[in-house]
Amino acid sequence: MGSPLSSPLSEIVMRKIDKLITDHFPLDILTWFRYIDDIFSIIKIDSLDKIHTKLNSLYPDIQFTIEKESNSSLAFLDILITRQNCRYITNIQGRQVPLAAKHRRVLFKMAAVDVFAKNLRGSLRDLAERESPMAF
Repeated sequence: MGSPLSSPLSEIVMRKIDKLITDHFPLDILTWFRYIDDIFSIIKIDSLDKIHTKLNSLYPDIQFTIEKESNSSLAFLDILITRQNCRYITNIQGRQVPLAAKHRRVLFKMAAVDVFAKNLRGSLRDLAERESPMAF
């Protein structure tokens, strides 16, 4: 099952990674949202490899993967983000959760998805106004 300290320690490490990357690349990263160990980021296309290399060099035991958009869409948590004609459309994917499964973690994730979706909409509006190409 693991140590009771695993969650708080991993949160400390991930917060340090968040700060290091966003401080090191302030002009290249438009958005940086994290839920536990899943990160959604919108960055300049030409900075993608540089940021990915930097992420993977911080802690050799932690290796990050990239999931790029496909057909102008990308899923993150339970949100499908689609780019259409310089606009971004977000759609919260509905999943039926059995009543017995409405456990504290499920409710927390549902709340996190809701907050993420609201914050993302504001960032996507800002992104639509930018001129430089960005990737997510």
